[in-house]
Amino acid sequence: MLQILMLATLTLQPPANIPPDVHCDDSSSFAQIRQMFPSRPIVVGKALLRPNTPASPGARIECTLDVGERELVFYQREAGQLDGLSYRISYLDGKGMLGEGTDKWFISCNIDPIEDTRTCILLRRSLMIVAMAGSPEIVRIGENHVPGSESAIRLDKGTPFRSRTDGFFGESKKILAGLETCGQAILRYREWPSEAPKDETLSCAGFRQARALLQWALKSIPAP
Repeated sequence: MLQILMLATLTLQPPANIPPDVHCDDSSSFAQIRQMFPSRPIVVGKALLRPNTPASPGARIECTLDVGERELVFYQREAGQLDGLSYRISYLDGKGMLGEGTDKWFISCNIDPIEDTRTCILLRRSLMIVAMAGSPEIVRIGENHVPGSESAIRLDKGTPFRSRTDGFFGESKKILAGLETCGQAILRYREWPSEAPKDETLSCAGFRQARALLQWALKSIPAP
């Protein structure tokens, strides 16, 4: 019995080289990468996200390594479920995803090195939600717009919303509320250099959960 307990204790111990006092619910990918590059030094990456609590109850904290040219960068990432939809997000750089297959939502966060503004962006194909600390979330469609052109979004069979000439929507609050309940969104914008409108249809599935993850990520970036 004592041998079994000792074996169980050893099995639960994280691999060597994980920083002390760091919590890991799973370190299997750390061990695999370390085994592939046993001689490379490990540095601890500065985490962009420093959450007080996980994004969802029961979320798992994974300890892993990012492979650089000469070193391995240690970081943590969180994996869990929001209302049945799986997500994973890195504490190191604030990049993550929610959903499966072609219906994924992607999150990317950063701190502007000049202005110190904290921003997280939610993406599904050409649909972009920009969340900046201290400001309302705003909707944008596509990139590289034809100068002065207008974008549009229609939720199910509702009245289309039209953007300003900078590509952002003045009625973002209404669009965001509609995206939480709609079945599909139809997007239209003009991408430089083509003058022809570019149309795209995407599912609204998972938007509510993805938006919750976006807001959690933004709150998890400490003020500079």
